[in-house]
Amino acid sequence: IKIDNPANSAAKYGIKGNVVISDNVFDSYQQYVIWFRLYQAGTYTIVNNTFENLGITAGSHAAANFISFGGAQEDQVSINFAFNSIYNSMMMVRIDAASALTDTNCTVKVNYNKMDGCSGDYYVKNGTKVSVDAKNNYWNSGVVDSKKNTGTIDTANAYTDISDVPTVGSFDEASNTYTINYDLNGG
Repeated sequence: IKIDNPANSAAKYGIKGNVVISDNVFDSYQQYVIWFRLYQAGTYTIVNNTFENLGITAGSHAAANFISFGGAQEDQVSINFAFNSIYNSMMMVRIDAASALTDTNCTVKVNYNKMDGCSGDYYVKNGTKVSVDAKNNYWNSGVVDSKKNTGTIDTANAYTDISDVPTVGSFDEASNTYTINYDLNGG
């Protein structure tokens, strides 16, 4: 899923608002799976997806990639990546540098995910000034390797047994959300 802003587009914001990507299986993609090339103010919820065999060639290929923030410091951004399973892949979440994002206008929660059999240089790559809450995850054999996370990231309360990670419960989703269910049909 690539969400971009074509050079000839009059919109100039890529995507903004309430976005929910849930209940999908992404298998055997070699690059970016969920790729927000340009995003602005909004709530981005990526929940209960399975990512397998992704980006297995070297690089910064993550299950979810937030590349370019096109908003301003007064814009509010919330990223919730939860209850996902990432197997035999390179990275869980990548957020590139964005000078307008701070702990005042942005929250990033990466919780209750299972990451196993992953060999990337990073698990969470945070290029922003935002503190990422990455608590309560299972990290490759239950061991948190601090060298595999960049930026300010809290990985407290990591699970040591993958079967202990809870499954998705109910979320109170705001009205006016966009839900993207992506089905790969071999094409």
